[in-house]
Amino acid sequence: MQLLFLGISILGSTLMWPLNRWLTRRGGDTTVYGFWIGLTGAALSLVLSLLAGQDLGDPGTWLIGGVIGIAFSFGYCFALMRCVRTGPIGPSAAVNNMGLLWPVLLGAVWMDPHPLRVLHWAGLAATVIALVLFGSSTTQGPEAGRSARISLRWGFWALLTWISSGVSMSAQLFASKNVPHQQFALVFAFMTVTTLVFLPIVARRGRGMFPRTEVVAGMANGALQVASISTMFLALRTLDAEVVFPFAIGTPVILALFLGAVVYRDRIDRRGAVATALGVAGLAALSLA
Repeated sequence: MQLLFLGISILGSTLMWPLNRWLTRRGGDTTVYGFWIGLTGAALSLVLSLLAGQDLGDPGTWLIGGVIGIAFSFGYCFALMRCVRTGPIGPSAAVNNMGLLWPVLLGAVWMDPHPLRVLHWAGLAATVIALVLFGSSTTQGPEAGRSARISLRWGFWALLTWISSGVSMSAQLFASKNVPHQQFALVFAFMTVTTLVFLPIVARRGRGMFPRTEVVAGMANGALQVASISTMFLALRTLDAEVVFPFAIGTPVILALFLGAVVYRDRIDRRGAVATALGVAGLAALSLA
């Protein structure tokens, strides 16, 4: 059952890639996009929480959900977008994905102490190197291969992106250990905080809050976020973080690569091919471990 939950989480995370691509190709506003992601996710998770009889007033759930919501809002809408504007797109995405190192190491050392075997380290290293290669490749089409100078300014925003991503993933792991039966309520808290963060920003735009592209993409992404995060939360109940997070981050990247090649006719360069092979090998090693 836990593998089914992980599979649903991976599928949801994979489908977000074409949505994000569709939005950026149409020049969508990421702030308005984030608002509609949060609003849709909050509405759906509220219904699921009530149907599941989960405690919507639990302080611990709101505390953890608030941390995730703030980290997601800041890391995605501000830090990551500034990385993309001031530097290369591929490495910016790779830095964001490197946040998986936080929950893996914190889980093994503190939250759920246990030794990591050789296969764990080998699989984790292969996955990390694969994500770095994905970031430096041109597998996402012309816009993803756009060259830009990596500057000190880009490094500052990249560091904040990595920290925000790591905090968000670590909080999800922490929630799975401390409020294990509150998956929908946690997503509701996370999405509600995300909505409140973006609300004062988009409210000043008046009718500009309702552009068709951002609304459609945001509602679809919000639904995928609910499915992906809640099922990953369930998978973390019994599967170790060093398995869940590399699979949840690495597999969607690999699947998105093939989706881009088939649907968008993206060219897969040598680094993309090596990254795919390393990613598959890394995930296989983690499975065996």
